[in-house]
Amino acid sequence: LNCGVVGGPRVLVMELCRDMWDYYVQHPNEQTEMGVFNYLMHTKYKDRIEYGRHVTTEFKKFERSSTAWFRHK
Repeated sequence: LNCGVVGGPRVLVMELCRDMWDYYVQHPNEQTEMGVFNYLMHTKYKDRIEYGRHVTTEFKKFERSSTAWFRHK
């Protein structure tokens, strides 16, 4: 999962941001933002996430005809 590609209702995205901030405050210097993001996604948010080729294109591949919601640059 890529923390650079996040979408959804504002309330949910803000909740995630707050959870990431809280984790950093409670565990300083423990993990990178990608680590914290993936930890939260696979634990607290596991029933609310959606990912795959219909959500984002392949990393560093300029797909002109993709139907994904986001283009990953």
